[in-house]
Amino acid sequence: MAGEQVEFIDEYTPGVAAKLLSVQCAEIDKNPGQEVIVNQYINNGLDTSILTYRNGHLQALQEHIDVLLVALDSDGDGVNDTVWGQAYDLTEFFATGRAALYAFDNGKLRRQERVEVPRVFRATGVTLADLSGDGKHDLVMIDDSRQLRVYRGQQQLYKSSDRVGGGYSVAEVEREGTSRVRHKVPYFLEPWMAVADLNGDGHQDVVIPRNIRSLGGVLPNVNIYSGGDVVVLAYSEFGYNLTAITPQFDGVVSGVAILRLRTYPAFVVAVSQGTLTGGGNSLLLISRRL
Repeated sequence: MAGEQVEFIDEYTPGVAAKLLSVQCAEIDKNPGQEVIVNQYINNGLDTSILTYRNGHLQALQEHIDVLLVALDSDGDGVNDTVWGQAYDLTEFFATGRAALYAFDNGKLRRQERVEVPRVFRATGVTLADLSGDGKHDLVMIDDSRQLRVYRGQQQLYKSSDRVGGGYSVAEVEREGTSRVRHKVPYFLEPWMAVADLNGDGHQDVVIPRNIRSLGGVLPNVNIYSGGDVVVLAYSEFGYNLTAITPQFDGVVSGVAILRLRTYPAFVVAVSQGTLTGGGNSLLLISRRL
């Protein structure tokens, strides 16, 4: 990004048969600059890649990782510095209640130790945030019903009544049903969230895309959205509250980010204006005020 303009630098093209699930930036190899985590799904399995930018081009730092990776900001400085991984489950796609810490070791990302997560944890639509202002980072995640939850260890602190997240990123897994007939089961991925102390009260807030499903009850296992907005989860002496901070956009909010630039922090919203079958435009909306 140069000023308020996005300039094309390079591109990464997944394999023909690969399904792109999600993309995140993270500090992985401790060298200057961040790496790019690309979660992909191919042939009923995960095939994740880590890219780095060197000599003016994107290059593969590591490929063919068979776990779903999620990058997290563990210290609240705005940089994803911690990587968790969730193995592929042959029955449920997301391995129930399981995740592990991964770190760059001897030139490769390797599994380190198990991470305590709730049974409903999925390596998608998840972040860490010091919502209570006590210096402890709680797990904030979107569950498979698209409800927002906050956990400290195994203890659930909050569950929203509203649905959040939503999008068109999906892994279709072939399952064998009755009479040995094979069919595809969709597992939807959630958009990533952004974390910052928006009002300077010492409590971090979580900025979340929220998309409105328009035909959820008409076509089973099909998501069609009429539009979306952005909401903020905050904590105060009165408890947790979820508040809309944007009008509804004519398109799906596919991501949010906070860029901590030298001159001012920029709030970025990505809006995808497409169709169920693909195509359309994508917009990046930038605000100087948080």
